[in-house]
Amino acid sequence: MIGARAIILTAFCLTVFPFGIRAEPLFPAGKYPDLDQQMERHGRQFYALTAAPFGLSLDAYPNSAESVALIDQFLAQDASDDVEDVTGKHPLELLAAYGEYGDLGFFGGAGVVATAFEYLTYKKFGAPKADLDRARARVVRAAESWHVFKVVTGGGGLVARGIRRLVPENPSNPPIPSAAVETTPLFDGDGDPLPQPKNNGTFRADNSGGVLPQGSWVWADSCSKDQMVNSTSRR
Repeated sequence: MIGARAIILTAFCLTVFPFGIRAEPLFPAGKYPDLDQQMERHGRQFYALTAAPFGLSLDAYPNSAESVALIDQFLAQDASDDVEDVTGKHPLELLAAYGEYGDLGFFGGAGVVATAFEYLTYKKFGAPKADLDRARARVVRAAESWHVFKVVTGGGGLVARGIRRLVPENPSNPPIPSAAVETTPLFDGDGDPLPQPKNNGTFRADNSGGVLPQGSWVWADSCSKDQMVNSTSRR
């Protein structure tokens, strides 16, 4: 019955509005300048700092009050999206650690969708080529990192709960600031699963069999139902 009603409603709309309906945007450009500025600031923070290691949203912790001031300086301006150009410091040099790796399959997904929507919006409204190319590169980078959720486990339908990059994408960049991570084998010498008792996520060594660069990634297991929905629905 619901399907029939939907068909009838669609036919009615196409008859009454043959050229379609154009909805006004919720936030027209320029109508809310303070909001526009705040959104620009959030976007600058996301891409340059919290998503800096591999394009997915993480928690970032500044390493000093001086670094907080430099980050504020970077976010307050709009002349450059390059942290080092504005502050003289690489973004990884301003942070003590990144966090939220273990739940990245859930919390990182919203950022992937937002990154994709940004590109689609730029494309729809004819953004300059440089902006469009940059937005597309961000989507591709996020998608490649999202693919790690599947391949890092070794496949077979197993999806990681979270992933963590150990080394920077560019070898010339400073190290990714994070505490050392210890991995646990999947099984002990008798073939019994580890750890015992099972917990809510244990970091494991890369099990991709050479699909991923050696020594670059680890992953957290115990993917929950909500993690699974978010991880698989965004591929």
